[in-house]
Amino acid sequence: MSIIVTFLGGISQYLIDAKQWFDEITNRCPHCEAKTHRHGQYLRTVWSELSAFQISIFRRYCPSCTRTFSYIPSFIKPYARFLNSYRFHRIGCHVLEQVSINKAIRSFSVASITSISTTTFRRWLKRLRGIASDVNKHLIKRLLELQPNLPLPSGRVTDLFFLLQTALKFHLRFCEISGVSADSLGVFDLLNLELPTTLRV
Repeated sequence: MSIIVTFLGGISQYLIDAKQWFDEITNRCPHCEAKTHRHGQYLRTVWSELSAFQISIFRRYCPSCTRTFSYIPSFIKPYARFLNSYRFHRIGCHVLEQVSINKAIRSFSVASITSISTTTFRRWLKRLRGIASDVNKHLIKRLLELQPNLPLPSGRVTDLFFLLQTALKFHLRFCEISGVSADSLGVFDLLNLELPTTLRV
């Protein structure tokens, strides 16, 4: 089971502080509250705008309920190859700036990969469209909890444009209230910490 845990500072900082970050995570099982044990780690390759990184993913095992947990830093979605910041930037270019799909993905050039495929990008868009309504309802509720009289973006809750506008507003307001630097916690990072597992973006 994958558990997303807040990590502020991005992937470069994670390469330095990963061990300390993991040491500070509670050793209690999120299901039964029993004490868990370290259960090794594995390496994952993730991609940013310009580089590929290998990061350590740490695990714990609960002897009480026999579950194994992988702790995922918040800048990456479980099982995703690309950083949240990369996916948000590319999707934002297409949806908010009305850039074509080909142009939105064209500037990606890392090592042996010359371009992210249009198939992958369309899959991201299809996934977001499928959950847009539920995500928007959740974000609107959270926004109004943070500030009851906050003006909300206009549009249909099923629209990706409305989703990204609402996500940006929620991210900004959350960072202002919590004192977290907006540069250290990305928009999709925050959404995946806040949203139910089935609605991770």
